[in-house]
Amino acid sequence: MLPRVEPILPQLVKQLPRGPQWVYELKFDGFRGTLYVEGSRGRFLSKAMKPLRRFD
Repeated sequence: MLPRVEPILPQLVKQLPRGPQWVYELKFDGFRGTLYVEGSRGRFLSKAMKPLRRFD
């Protein structure tokens, strides 16, 4: 059984946080998922823990 990794959900803000601890990436379109690696195998799962088979 894989341990669940809670995704960090995006938040709408009026101003971006500033400082050296912040890193940003643009998200144009698409979806988010988490890659779980067990031994030499990996599985890409959605935040609802459903397999994203397109990436098998």
